[in-house]
Amino acid sequence: MYKHSLLLAMIFSLFLLTSCQKELTWCLDCPSTAYLVKDSFGNCAPIEIGGDYKKNIRTKPGINFVKLYANVESSGSFNLRTDTVNGVHFFTQGNFTSVGRTEFFLYPSGTPINGGVFEYHLKLDTTECVFSINYLEDSTTLSYISCVIGTDPFRTIFNFQATGGLGGANNLLSFSGNKTAGPNPSFFRAQVQYRSIQLNYDYTVNPSSTNTIDLQATYRDDNGNVYKAQTSPQNVDSPFTIRVTRLTADRRYGTFQGNMKKEGGTETIYIKDGKFEFPF
Repeated sequence: MYKHSLLLAMIFSLFLLTSCQKELTWCLDCPSTAYLVKDSFGNCAPIEIGGDYKKNIRTKPGINFVKLYANVESSGSFNLRTDTVNGVHFFTQGNFTSVGRTEFFLYPSGTPINGGVFEYHLKLDTTECVFSINYLEDSTTLSYISCVIGTDPFRTIFNFQATGGLGGANNLLSFSGNKTAGPNPSFFRAQVQYRSIQLNYDYTVNPSSTNTIDLQATYRDDNGNVYKAQTSPQNVDSPFTIRVTRLTADRRYGTFQGNMKKEGGTETIYIKDGKFEFPF
């Protein structure tokens, strides 16, 4: 009887030990032990780049991705991230649930600043892989602001520099550009405030009340003189107007024109044939 009880106790203890070991082995809350897969020459396993990457076009996780492989020695959690390069970083997190060769995906976040090829470094434990992203720069990604200022018969082209888009509680529309020539490079900035942005809709400085301004616009010439859209409650021949001509998922289009008054003075200039287009 004693031997029979002792045998049952040993079997039960062995069962408990096996169960505990299995629970520890497959702990998903614990960091995994994994390494990036490389060949005998130290090169990373084939890396797949998904989707097109374009300058000034926000990356789209799921459409844009990078597929890599890891050799998982013990299951568990992982959290990986590259440095930010050219305005974009890649990241992923989750759990490795099985051991051996396992594929995983990195997803981008951010908007590329420049076109060209840029390298990203990914580290997993003691291993590191490098992959390159080619950011395209073509006519579909370019931005511009152009207009005729004052009596200048030539169209002035501004290189897009600042952010532009729709956002915020009031659906703010803003665009900004800088002309690179001259000792004091001129700039043009405009933003629509307070009202919802609609397709094919005019936004005009309201001349009847200083408290209901639809937009703000500023121009600084090469000499540093600042001109602003007239906002005083007086009749003007051509109040400053921004017209939203087209909205798409990725781009904003519009026109602008009107009188602008010199800051601290009485001189006015007329801006006409203004156009803007930029990716969002």
